[in-house]
Amino acid sequence: MISSFAAEAFLGRTGINRRDFELSSAKSILDPGDNVLTYIYKDDPAYLARLEGFGQDTLAILSADLQEAATDITDKMLIFSPTPKLDFVRLLKRFFVPAPVGDRIHPTAIIHPQAEIDATARIGANCRIGNCRIGADSILEENVTLADKVHLGNKVHIRSNCCIGAEDFGPVRLEDNSVMMFPQLGGVIIEDEVEIFSSTIVGRGTLANTIIKRGVKIDMMCQIGHNTTIGENTVITVGSIILGSAWIGRNSYIGAHSIIRNECSLGDTVLVGMGSVVTKSFPDNVVLIGSPARIIRENPEPFKF
Repeated sequence: MISSFAAEAFLGRTGINRRDFELSSAKSILDPGDNVLTYIYKDDPAYLARLEGFGQDTLAILSADLQEAATDITDKMLIFSPTPKLDFVRLLKRFFVPAPVGDRIHPTAIIHPQAEIDATARIGANCRIGNCRIGADSILEENVTLADKVHLGNKVHIRSNCCIGAEDFGPVRLEDNSVMMFPQLGGVIIEDEVEIFSSTIVGRGTLANTIIKRGVKIDMMCQIGHNTTIGENTVITVGSIILGSAWIGRNSYIGAHSIIRNECSLGDTVLVGMGSVVTKSFPDNVVLIGSPARIIRENPEPFKF
């Protein structure tokens, strides 16, 4: 629970119709209540009418573009922001997301005796941890596997049923046309503040490392192949496959169920439309769609959610 004045102070913004009251929950603008924190996610005056269903002890965060349209609203506290959704999320994370409870390391976790685990890290039920390093404030939810040679930075969050550092697929055909696998001798480096959602697989490198750089977010059921590098603050959405030795630049966005061919390179601030198949390399600042993917326009800045 947080007071309206505390929320205002945390954001460093001054609201209108100010008074101090308790905010006991956070709700969508589509779900009225009282003692509520909410935000308006469209710059559309019609959405202001939805505030009528909320009690007077409501704090709403909305775009400055709605300030003129909101002059008739005097019974709700309003904060005008250039980034209302971002401010709402910051308040949720700081005041409404419950702190972890229970054992720091669940008794069912199986951990290599030489693993280096920071005292602030948390490891959930049935995890299997190889000879790894796990940084400060990192969280592994239940049923996560970390193979040997995985290095997690600080504040890494890996959701349930992920497998990080497994031996990846690397077939080599012999003279008699039988197939053997290329040995996977590398590791996985995951830098600070990376989040990986449930049932994603990250293969370890062959001779070097697979590298996921700071701030990357990877959705559920994705596959990241061996030796791949993912640049800072890139977002990879559900079901995407990035094959081995690919390079994805910073601040890029990979749409749902896309496929990036092995050894392809994408520059910084590249947006790949959902379901696209990328079969060659592309430069910085472009939007790609299709199969095979092609450039449809420039993309001068990171995709906004």
